[in-house]
Amino acid sequence: MTPTPVRKASEPSPRCREADALGSKGRRASGLFGGLSVGAVLCALSACSSPSTANGQGQGGTPGGTAGGTTSSVAGGSTARAGSGAVPAGGAASGASSAGAPNAGVGTQGSGGASLAAGGGGGAATNNGGASAGNPSTGTAGLTGGATSGGATTGGATNRGGAGGTSGGLTSAGGATAGGASTGGSAGTGGTQSSGCSSTAAGFYIDSTAGNDANDGQTPATAWKTLTKVNSTTLQPGGRLCFRAGGSWTGQLKPLGSGSSTAPIVIDQFGTGAKPQIAAGSSDLNALSLVNQSYIEINNLDIKNQKSALGDYRGISVLGRDAGTLNHIYVRNCTVHDVTGEVNWIGGDSADNATGVTFQTGWDASKRTGGIVFEVQSSATTPIKTKFNDIVIENNVVRDCSFGGIIFKQLDGSVHWGVRSSTADANFTPHTNVTLRNNYINQHNTSYGCNGVYLTGVQTGLIEGNVVAEAGTSAIELYNTDQITVQHNETYGTVRKASGADYNGIDSDKATTKSVIQYNYIHDNGDGILLCQFSFGDSIVRYNIIQNNSRYQIYLHSDSKASSVIYNNTFYNDKYASNIAYGYGDYIVAPYAFTNNIFVSTKTNAVLTTGGGITYQNNLYFGANVSAAGDSKPISTDPRLVSPGQGANGSEAGPAFTSLGGYKLSSGSPAINAGVTVQNNGGQDFFGTKLYTGNADLGAYEAP
Repeated sequence: MTPTPVRKASEPSPRCREADALGSKGRRASGLFGGLSVGAVLCALSACSSPSTANGQGQGGTPGGTAGGTTSSVAGGSTARAGSGAVPAGGAASGASSAGAPNAGVGTQGSGGASLAAGGGGGAATNNGGASAGNPSTGTAGLTGGATSGGATTGGATNRGGAGGTSGGLTSAGGATAGGASTGGSAGTGGTQSSGCSSTAAGFYIDSTAGNDANDGQTPATAWKTLTKVNSTTLQPGGRLCFRAGGSWTGQLKPLGSGSSTAPIVIDQFGTGAKPQIAAGSSDLNALSLVNQSYIEINNLDIKNQKSALGDYRGISVLGRDAGTLNHIYVRNCTVHDVTGEVNWIGGDSADNATGVTFQTGWDASKRTGGIVFEVQSSATTPIKTKFNDIVIENNVVRDCSFGGIIFKQLDGSVHWGVRSSTADANFTPHTNVTLRNNYINQHNTSYGCNGVYLTGVQTGLIEGNVVAEAGTSAIELYNTDQITVQHNETYGTVRKASGADYNGIDSDKATTKSVIQYNYIHDNGDGILLCQFSFGDSIVRYNIIQNNSRYQIYLHSDSKASSVIYNNTFYNDKYASNIAYGYGDYIVAPYAFTNNIFVSTKTNAVLTTGGGITYQNNLYFGANVSAAGDSKPISTDPRLVSPGQGANGSEAGPAFTSLGGYKLSSGSPAINAGVTVQNNGGQDFFGTKLYTGNADLGAYEAP
């Protein structure tokens, strides 16, 4: 059944954005090759393409780490964020981090049986400051730890490993196996977090109460006072700016100078108390601004840019302009809040313009205001290709920032570095090695807070462990990206704001290739997952729990050249009269392959769209009118979930994963051992259980 979508007359258009917008019992799967990271396995299989090196400074070791290359000694262990419900990150690399980058493959329906492309990037890095354990070495908690043999890093407790992976095929009884290799994921970095500010650290000290700009600034007792003094000083590699805890400054912090790969510049607090606050002045577009700088680490600041009217405002602005590759910008443990940025949409109808909301502004002028914004511009007659590399945004709180919470943009203009026409577009110059981890983003108090995360023009990225609440368009959106893994996140409460058309938890959008969406808890949004791959793209959606989204649990809205595989997810709705899997018209010509999923709804409007390129294989359906014609091996019975629908909301402490035990399968569930085997499946289920015990189970849980 494919009913006509209902939309309000004021909506820009009926599209996905704002008008622009089987082994023996006990046998384990071989996808992890005995404990190697997925990226390392890919390289061992000679599947890597364009390996690159990203030597950076991460958390807990010496500088090092390779992206895209092989890793001779990696850890099979993983750690979870404190308060996140102890859901492991899976396959974390200890030592040299790695990420594979083979090409995407699409399975076909062959004679003799059904086949389906599946798989995708698995594995994630260990979390900031936690203990990591691997083979053959073990690290300890915090910044001290054991050595990692065989890898590039020693002395580190936690290493940031890249999430890579493969997609292979599904094997069904009597059928063929198909599917090529593809990955989604990020090449991470390893290394040591630079020491921050203590009362004895060398650096410049700033005290808003007791400081004096006539002082030398080199001790807390001889601290400077104003941002004017700070902004007139060019920092050298290894330099520090140390702001007194509890202090406050009005104006723009615009430090000068860059660090080096061995000696980054650190901006931090000293003393105890509240984070030092930088509040932008009335004429400041940005509260903190970096322009053409590298090797900068920003820690423990409170950033604010609140004006009486919406405008071209940002909290932290990181700008590249005709500068080549800008490396190593880290933002950690900051609070960025109350940024009153305007909302500029790419397209739409200018008749819908309102105060602070403008349509038809084009790519470069749109969606570039908010909490933390990375972007590229050019003013040169002959522009110099510019991009960011080795970026880490972690453990921050971002509240009430419009247009978005965390934004990455790349320039289009006349150079087309950020918008690609094909997978082989030579002009595409994406940012690389971008990690967004363990951030809490909440847009509750702003009617203009649209995206939580807006990631465009990025290749090799990792979005993990974040909570994104009450966004106004997409909680997490990918657009013109390649090899991005979105995992272990919670998104909830997304609604329409600022006349936008979308309201989804996760969106794999235009020209997104090798996207992997796995191990996420997506609930109480408008749409759960939106697959809106205009032009081209490929996505893997696996081992997610998708609960009580008000319109569609998953929305199928891609162009015909895109492809998506959706397997081992648990879809559950007992709250809204909403569809489960929905698409219509030309947007379902693209192949969407559903396998090993559990679909449960207590509501009567539980539509699963069929026809076009949509295929269903070996799924479980339960509830009023829950079925899909054409499933080659349907199971229509109660899956005997323990206690579904009890998932809570996450907080600053992390995703509410501990509330999701009700989505496990009870003993004797018909979903146990009822699935088909997926090769290169990421190696674990939503809860961190290894795959498989016996035959594959259905849904996001693998019974041990």
